[in-house]
Amino acid sequence: MVPLLAIRLLATPPARRPLPVLRTDERVLALQHAGGFSESDTVLVHRRFTAWLLGYLPVELRAMDGGPGEPDPAFRD
Repeated sequence: MVPLLAIRLLATPPARRPLPVLRTDERVLALQHAGGFSESDTVLVHRRFTAWLLGYLPVELRAMDGGPGEPDPAFRD
């Protein structure tokens, strides 16, 4: 379920995204633009990084799902 909810962010039109998400996106886009990216490259880089991050995080979090031998009780089955 979590991967579906995470990927939904990319499919949601910007006008329907929650205000905190929009504010964060605006800050990131402003930093990238100030760093020298053109306007079109700024949006492209931000979308690609977000897509990569949303694909990478579920894989990393799945690796933390340990069995009975997991020393940290928070990650035990």
